[in-house]
Amino acid sequence: MSTKQLVLPIQADETKALDNYFAGPNLHTLQHLKAQLAVLLQPGQKPEQFTYLWGAAATGKSHLLIACCAYAHTQQLTAKYIDLSHAQSLDDVRKALGPSVLLCLDELDVLTDNLDQQKAVLSLFEAVRNQGGLCFIAGRNAPAKLSIELPDLLSRIKSVASYELHELDDAQKQLALQQAAQRKGFKLSDETAKWLLVHKSRDLAYLFDLLERIDAESLAKKRLVTIALIKSIDP
Repeated sequence: MSTKQLVLPIQADETKALDNYFAGPNLHTLQHLKAQLAVLLQPGQKPEQFTYLWGAAATGKSHLLIACCAYAHTQQLTAKYIDLSHAQSLDDVRKALGPSVLLCLDELDVLTDNLDQQKAVLSLFEAVRNQGGLCFIAGRNAPAKLSIELPDLLSRIKSVASYELHELDDAQKQLALQQAAQRKGFKLSDETAKWLLVHKSRDLAYLFDLLERIDAESLAKKRLVTIALIKSIDP
């Protein structure tokens, strides 16, 4: 797999931004990431170089990493996002890293039982540290529960700032859906939002994708967004 395939083209995913991340119980984490990015923009200032985000699926880890890279790009900073579950040769990434100011590594858990990849990630960490850059990492497990055999890598992750991301409750998910719908230009009533949470998958990634389809169908058929319309799209 080529380096270009490992690094997400941030411009292609405009749905993930810091401004549209519904923080809810994760506000402190969002504020920390923003603060570290702000330090990067101040000459002579040094941020906390490494931050580890962890939590269950659908808590917004990937959203935050991609959004941070996107924000860095708007500030004319170099940033790279790498999904480790799709990365086969991190040595190629390290060699092509160059003066990367922000490196975001997602799906750290896939490094279990892969010592070569663990060594490659540690080399990436060293490159970021030596360049004075910033590195955000995400995984599902708490640092103490990571299955990483390489002692130097495990101790590095355990020593950095660590933030657990919590899943939104139903009321927060409803508000997140309604705000997302508002940004798209349509109204999602309380009744319809609650119906979605009861009758569809509660995974926010799925629900946000469904909102995209609802928006497109509503515009194409010039119909208001109702439960009936949603049933016609996703029975």
